[in-house]
Amino acid sequence: TLVDLEQFDAATALIDSMSQNFSAYRQRPKNSTIRPDDYKLEVDSKTFYARAYGDNLAAAEQHFQALNNVGPMNNDVRMALGEIWRWRSWPERAEQRFAEINRDYPDLLQPKINLANTRLDLHDWRVAESEIKPLVKDYPENASVQALDRRCLLHNERQLTIDSSGNKSSGTT
Repeated sequence: TLVDLEQFDAATALIDSMSQNFSAYRQRPKNSTIRPDDYKLEVDSKTFYARAYGDNLAAAEQHFQALNNVGPMNNDVRMALGEIWRWRSWPERAEQRFAEINRDYPDLLQPKINLANTRLDLHDWRVAESEIKPLVKDYPENASVQALDRRCLLHNERQLTIDSSGNKSSGTT
């Protein structure tokens, strides 16, 4: 794909043109009910992620924020904003967002993973480890959980623990 080839401008242009072909709402034949078109949100999200992958984080954040203003409780958009903030090196904002989502939807896995990653970014090692251990126990086959566990293990391998004790000496043996 164009994103894999790091042709972000071409990918963004292609997805932008696709987005223009989707209406925000759709009406089925022989049905007078007008409903939101989920494909429009999906295409728009891919466009904004392509911008983020192309290192245009400010534009991606601006677009996701606009979507968030329209649908403030949409988890996909809320998660995307948190991810963008994390990528922009704003871990405190990301932590707050992921904690909110985790509080609102405690059964979802991805907010837990993102929150633990953010805690590692903030160097809150003990809290992160206390969140990661249950995830590894409950979801040992999940690739994101495995990557999170490796990140935590890597930190722990680099940690140096020194035990020392001291006594007073008279100076003579």
